[in-house]
Amino acid sequence: MVSNAPELEKKNWQNQIVQSINEGICVINQEKQISFVNPAAGRILGWDTDKLIGQRYEVLFGLEPKINQSEEDAIVCPVQFALIEGEITHVNTETFYRRDQTTLWVEYICVPLRENDEIVAAIITFQDITERRDLEEAVAKARDAALESARIKANFLANMSHEIRTPLNGIIGITELLDQTPLNAEQTKYLETLKSSSNLLLGIVNDILDFSKIEAQKLELDVIDFDLAKVVEETIQLFEPEAIKKRIKLKSEIEKEIINTVKGDAGRLHQILNNLVSNAVKFTENGEVCIKLKSQADGLFRFEITDTGIGIEKEKQAKIFEPFMQGDVSTTRKFGGTGLGLAISKQLVQMMGGKIGVESDTGKGTSFWFTARFEPSLSIEGGLWVDLEKIKPSPRQTSKKSKPKILVVEDNPINQEVALGRLRQLGISASLAKNGLEALKLLKKKPFDLILMDCRMPEMDGFETTRQIRLFENEKKNIKIVAMTASVTVEERENCFQAGMDDYLVKPMKIEVLAATLNKHLQYKLPPQTIGVKTNIGYHPFAEILDQKILQNLLEIESRGEQNFVKEMLKIYLNHTETELSALQKAFEEKNLELIRLKAHSLKGSSGNMGVNHLFQQFTELEDEVRKQNFSEIENIINQILQEFTELKTKVSHLF
Repeated sequence: MVSNAPELEKKNWQNQIVQSINEGICVINQEKQISFVNPAAGRILGWDTDKLIGQRYEVLFGLEPKINQSEEDAIVCPVQFALIEGEITHVNTETFYRRDQTTLWVEYICVPLRENDEIVAAIITFQDITERRDLEEAVAKARDAALESARIKANFLANMSHEIRTPLNGIIGITELLDQTPLNAEQTKYLETLKSSSNLLLGIVNDILDFSKIEAQKLELDVIDFDLAKVVEETIQLFEPEAIKKRIKLKSEIEKEIINTVKGDAGRLHQILNNLVSNAVKFTENGEVCIKLKSQADGLFRFEITDTGIGIEKEKQAKIFEPFMQGDVSTTRKFGGTGLGLAISKQLVQMMGGKIGVESDTGKGTSFWFTARFEPSLSIEGGLWVDLEKIKPSPRQTSKKSKPKILVVEDNPINQEVALGRLRQLGISASLAKNGLEALKLLKKKPFDLILMDCRMPEMDGFETTRQIRLFENEKKNIKIVAMTASVTVEERENCFQAGMDDYLVKPMKIEVLAATLNKHLQYKLPPQTIGVKTNIGYHPFAEILDQKILQNLLEIESRGEQNFVKEMLKIYLNHTETELSALQKAFEEKNLELIRLKAHSLKGSSGNMGVNHLFQQFTELEDEVRKQNFSEIENIINQILQEFTELKTKVSHLF
């Protein structure tokens, strides 16, 4: 008789293995009943193993048994699929039920068990992954919380930047007003310190705002046509005074064959160059700073800013582009800065499809380089794409040697005279249209290089006029259109750009800002001594009535041959305001909110241009209350305006 001891011994140790493993094992027979479970399965599911045997397999899934389940429906379940089709199924995540009906997450595999090529059962091997699943959910929640925290932080930084900017703009504005008054040497020194400190703080606020926008992925590039070489030269001009003061050389080296006119965000390129050149000049005491520009393949351009300054230690270079990092902690005290400039520059470079890096030796100098991708500037002519540089200058393109042809579109007589006077002060004689319809008629008769466009006018406002001009131009946008408005809201600014305008001037319009705008859009070089000339007000009959800065500007115009300009302007203002106030009262009686708003906006602009600050403020408040449709407050403000205007007429009556 042959002994079967080895076979019994084999089955014994196989059984011990099954009993000892930590994974649960259940065997489901063809009657859909559990015929075997190992101790781990009982422990995981909270059953005594002998009580779990004989249960329908649905008890594992918390389902009601389906005794008469069709074969087609059964295949949906992995257990049935194994019993009927003989296929192996692996399920990554499934809910199993314990005896007390609490749930757990499991991962399992279902394998058919065959004897003599027949499927006799299905084996489920599973493991409890509840802790792993809970950890994954916790990680997901933590990730979502981190993203939400980043969003809240970005919004907070943006809001705080705006909140800080508001009083800061007031401080900078007051310093500009102070700069227009007679000052002794000591006061001038204090004012210069105040101006430099204010501008430094504004730069920090702008960095924080940009960084928050980048973190929130809300920063977008503004793609326009611009001249690469000109951006480099403008950067040189910006930092040249500081370089001269430090007696270091500031120069540029631009590849001769480079494509000048490209499409991209000129403003952000300026920002990157300003950050890098500012650092180079700041950290260089002797020698030179150089901006190099050359083209590479596939529309890439390489910029390199080299200096002979203090250099950056090797171990610091790897972290120099991280937020709030600087080359040396001591530079925070000696040179200042937030450590955001290079981090922002890196993000902007990446948005432009480029890379940024640094090479430096301590004590020998530093070379920052970056690449950026720009497309060649193209325009549409005759239905074909052509290079702008190949297009012959049109009559509307301004020669740097000739004065630009400018059209002022303004319905308010005070604002008309101020705008025309400002332009005359810059040596430019402009044409005038009193509304949008007149402007369109003039444009059909003669070309213009730039239009100063009031936004709120009767018959056709500035927005619709601009849209009509852009349609008339067939999208070539030969004419530059600059908005003139008394509104400083973000909504107003967006409306201007959506209509097709190129820029935005706020009333009352500063001569320096107007000059900069003309230079920006027309490359018109102002004749010498046209701006920045101070006229000593001393005692003037209107000094107690009009804003000092506005009066200063009006007197500058008068000093250039416009005899009695201030007096004539005030006469026009009083007559116009009296007429418009009558119309305003009638609009209120008729409860015509739109007409009240238009009149308030127009009178706000003319009052601001004349420097009648009290009325300017009241018309601003009136415009705000109209938006709120608060009739009782509207009536109160109108009554205050009428009283204020009557007092103004009384004050100036003896001057005419």
